[in-house]
Amino acid sequence: MSETKPKKEKKEKKDRTKAQTVGFLTLDDNTNLFYKKYDPPATPAACIFIINSYGEHTKLYEHVARRFMREGFRVFSFDHRGYGKSEGKRGELESVEKYIWDIHQVIKVGKVNICNDGRTTMPLFLYGHSSGGVGAIIYDQMRNSFNLNQVDGVIASAPYLRMTKDIPEWQKGVINLISKVDSSYKVTTNVPVELLTSDPKFQKKYKRDKLRYSDLSAKQLKLWTDAGSFCMYDAAKFTAPLLMLHGDQDAVSDFKSSQCFIDTCGSKDKKFILAKGFLHDLHAEPDRELIFTKILQWLIFHVKKEEPKPMNGALTATQPGERRRSRVVNERPQFLNDIVSTITATSSPIPTNLVVPPTSAPETSVPEQVTTV
Repeated sequence: MSETKPKKEKKEKKDRTKAQTVGFLTLDDNTNLFYKKYDPPATPAACIFIINSYGEHTKLYEHVARRFMREGFRVFSFDHRGYGKSEGKRGELESVEKYIWDIHQVIKVGKVNICNDGRTTMPLFLYGHSSGGVGAIIYDQMRNSFNLNQVDGVIASAPYLRMTKDIPEWQKGVINLISKVDSSYKVTTNVPVELLTSDPKFQKKYKRDKLRYSDLSAKQLKLWTDAGSFCMYDAAKFTAPLLMLHGDQDAVSDFKSSQCFIDTCGSKDKKFILAKGFLHDLHAEPDRELIFTKILQWLIFHVKKEEPKPMNGALTATQPGERRRSRVVNERPQFLNDIVSTITATSSPIPTNLVVPPTSAPETSVPEQVTTV
């Protein structure tokens, strides 16, 4: 008599919504960039272009795209030249100008042929994380000079404006020299995933990801350092509506530089959210839903021009034992209350002649705290 094995209980199905459209866009130099498009069931309220960080690719932002799509937004993400499934030399970026021009071509082709479906009035927003946040900022700063597409708003998540721990001047000199002699020379590799997110699931995902490129050459380090300085120098040229978010425990990029940019940029519609206890990858932290909720509220306001309805219970702090929390390097303190502080910039006039030297620490005013969740 054969022994019957007990049936395994069915696990709860996770949201596995895939991109409805996957393909390649061809740039003016015949380089093919991989892209994904996510469509909501109903007519989309707006289109969001996701600009990945250095070394990352579209799959790492799948949950971000799905989250926005579920709220009625069409989402478009792509792999930068030389990363993910796109063509190009691995890990090498020729210049910031070339990087911005690639983004422009992707937006131009994607907006007309993929995202708008003939609709010329669909609002367009850029969502950039880390170096992608820098790219989104520079895109608007260069818009008039390069005749780029106008955007309806920019969401900059932990923009890499300046390192949390700045590089000494003598090391910068060595890096500049090396970048001229041997641009491919690796000065650093693989930022520990524990500094990016405290969520064990994403830490494991990052470590196992074969498409994720973690090496950094002397040329690339200099390029992104200069790009952050360019943002700060030309802050007054940034005029698009801006939502900037940053974790106060970010060990990669300096959240005080984000505060400084908010204080000095030329936008009249700007908001800064300081996430207490969060690391660099805000979208991959255990309490990322708090971040998504703030972003969606901002988006809804700028699309519908009306205050969003309160989301009952969506912004309450996590209670002990409610779900497993993770440990971080140096034992990050538990935070149960005051997780996210929403801060707006002062309404004082922006000085047009302000210059922030790239070699000095930014001077920031204390922003006014308006709400505490």
